[in-house]
Amino acid sequence: MLVFDQATQRQYGDILALYEDAIASLARDGIEIYWDLDHHPSRDFLRRAIERGELFVALEEGRVVGAFVMDDSQRPEYAEIAWSCDAPPERVRVMHVLAVHSSARGCGVGRFLLNAAKDHCQRAGIRSLRLDALSCNAPACALYRREGFSTVESRIIHIPDIGPHPFEVFEYAP
Repeated sequence: MLVFDQATQRQYGDILALYEDAIASLARDGIEIYWDLDHHPSRDFLRRAIERGELFVALEEGRVVGAFVMDDSQRPEYAEIAWSCDAPPERVRVMHVLAVHSSARGCGVGRFLLNAAKDHCQRAGIRSLRLDALSCNAPACALYRREGFSTVESRIIHIPDIGPHPFEVFEYAP
């Protein structure tokens, strides 16, 4: 049975291992998402997200099998997007770096995490949950659509140190 929880500092090593596994697994599958723990999501980014209470995990028998960061930090390009929900900034959350351990892929962990995020936002009075994914990450884009996220637009987004790449931008607005 999966459990949703806010990450703790004690889980930091397991969370790093999860992201290392996800990066390697996606690369083996030929999906280039430009993640590495030296740049994005950096070890420091993940540590600070835990400290701020913004990193969430899926646990299976106490083992971290999935994670994401959720905060109010929006890419600069988000200001140019015609969102379906015109919510004030304090009523918006953004999901970042959703990852599932390769041993748990296809077992509903991604769906579980997305639904837990939606429930968390609903309880907090959040009106718009936003995220983006590289267009080449077809499995993630399909998952977001299946779980009720609407594609708001496709656009080029600049990734620092990498350059411009095509992204799908999603929103869940209950």
